[in-house]
Amino acid sequence: MALEIGHIPVRDAPHAAPQRIETYASGVTLVALAAEHRVPVADLFSRVQESAGLSLALDHIVWHHAATIASASILFSPRIILIGGGVLDLQAYPRDVLSSRILECLPRPAGLQPPVIRQAVLGWKAAIHGAILLGTERASACRPAQRRVTRRRGRARIPALPARACQSPHW
Repeated sequence: MALEIGHIPVRDAPHAAPQRIETYASGVTLVALAAEHRVPVADLFSRVQESAGLSLALDHIVWHHAATIASASILFSPRIILIGGGVLDLQAYPRDVLSSRILECLPRPAGLQPPVIRQAVLGWKAAIHGAILLGTERASACRPAQRRVTRRRGRARIPALPARACQSPHW
C-alpha cells in the first residue's frame, strides 16, 4: 500500500491551526532550508557538519518523517514497512536513523515482533510500477481468456471478477 503520508495533519503549537506534515518535512521545506544555508538541496544531508542550525533543522525533519511513518504503521500494522522516494532518496539521507526512530515511535505489544523496515529500490518510481501492475492484473481479471499474470517470481493466478465489476468507472 502506498500512502500520501505528507497529508497527515500535525500541530506544532497547542493553539495553532493544523498543518500538513509536508509543511514541515517536504521537498519544499528542504528548498527553503537549502536557500537559507546556501547549499544545493541535493547536498543538504551531506553537509550537516557545516552548521549546527542546518543539523538541527534536518534532525527535526527526520523526526517528522519517523513519527509520520510510525503513525501510518500503527493504523495498518504491516509486517514490512517499505520506505523511499522523494526526500528519502536524497544523498546521505540518514535512513538508519530514520529506521531506528520509526521503531522508537511504535508501540511494543508483548509477544509481537516489530515490523521489518526496508528501503525501496525503485524510489519514487515504485508507485508508477505498482499502478501498472495493478492495472494489468485488473484488466486480466476482466478478460476470462487471460486470467494469468506473469510476475517476477513465477506465475500468480488472478481470480475472475464478476462482470459488473469489470464495468466499474473507477478502474
